[in-house]
Amino acid sequence: MTFSDAIKTGINIVNKNWMLVFINVVSMIVTLIGFAIIIIVPLVILFIIIGADSISSIKDINPEALFSAKYLWLALFFAAFALVYTIFVTVAMLFIYGASSGVLAKTLSDENYIFSFSFFMSEGKRLFMPMLSYTSLVGLAAIAILVVAAVVLFIFYNVLPSESAGFAVTFLKYLFFLLVLAAAFFVFNAVIALTFYGSAAIAVGNLKTFEVFKDCIRVMMKNPSTFWFYLVLLFLLVFAKIILLIITLLMSAIPLIGIVFGFTLNITMPVVVIYLTYIFMASLFTYYFGLTQIKSDTLSQEIIIEQ
Repeated sequence: MTFSDAIKTGINIVNKNWMLVFINVVSMIVTLIGFAIIIIVPLVILFIIIGADSISSIKDINPEALFSAKYLWLALFFAAFALVYTIFVTVAMLFIYGASSGVLAKTLSDENYIFSFSFFMSEGKRLFMPMLSYTSLVGLAAIAILVVAAVVLFIFYNVLPSESAGFAVTFLKYLFFLLVLAAAFFVFNAVIALTFYGSAAIAVGNLKTFEVFKDCIRVMMKNPSTFWFYLVLLFLLVFAKIILLIITLLMSAIPLIGIVFGFTLNITMPVVVIYLTYIFMASLFTYYFGLTQIKSDTLSQEIIIEQ
């Protein structure tokens, strides 16, 4: 399967399951409302109680006052609200991600599938814990990569001579710095690619976290094009976001009608970004399944990695 074929199939899949975009838009609105109610309102109340009645007076507040015996319970109360909100949003995002993965995988394996909200919810429940385990594993791997890169750069800058040592040493110093950054970039993005490809494998029935992780690494090692395809899609996604941002800024700069255009584009741009993100995800699933063999003759589908 070529890159263009995978992208075309991904677009068709997302268009067929446009309700996924709608669900994400609704969840985004609910998240923003929740942020206003759970975070902004308690924060305003906290500042009012402390005595800040304007932006300028907020700057004059001593941070140590928040942790004094008088206001400690308020600070803890606000922190508890923020923690509950963060957990709720994280759980909701993971649930939607798992359910979306299940819907995309089902559409790829069954051309006759038609989106249904009940199936979306059932996939979210089925895949929540497996996705939580897998994303946690991949997240730890990503953190480890960033920590190792940071430690290497820190040691490097504190061990090697300063710039006064000469042009050759300085050149090698910055060359090594760029090489470490490039290596960290590629390895980090390889781990992110593993997240999506692993999600595809989990969505079709392979719920063993470590087995999926090892199988996806084997597939990516055997087929380097999986990683290059991810980078191509990532570049296209970032490029599209930049173009949308430029269009929004240019339209907003038009006198009089620019306000209307800018307001409209600011509302529609998040929807377009969600749509493009789903195309990104569906295209990766399509390409991954193109390199694997899917059994869809049973209700519980399995993915078999080609040896």
